[in-house]
Amino acid sequence: MIRHRFWVMGVVLAVTFGLMSQIGHLEVIVSSDNMVPQSNHYIRTGNEIEDTFGHKYSVAIAVTATQGTIYQTPIFERIKHYRPMSRRSAMVPGLRLHRALGERAAVT
Repeated sequence: MIRHRFWVMGVVLAVTFGLMSQIGHLEVIVSSDNMVPQSNHYIRTGNEIEDTFGHKYSVAIAVTATQGTIYQTPIFERIKHYRPMSRRSAMVPGLRLHRALGERAAVT
């Protein structure tokens, strides 16, 4: 049994209230940039996406040609298929749409 339990409780309460008084100055930063080494494959890929598109959290749809060049009617038709999806996405509040790389090659 503790002989001076009231003194111990008082000190514990004083320390607790002292720490609680500083909680307004507490700053919590949750960033994968600080938690994972920059040499990590996923971090390097995220940095490359951010450099290309302007932000990390992107969705990219790539259409490639299996034969010939990309300037073929079937490929343009496939690109046309994805364009209405981006128009509907423009109505989502807080979503930022950016022009795709190579979008000028698409037939509208």
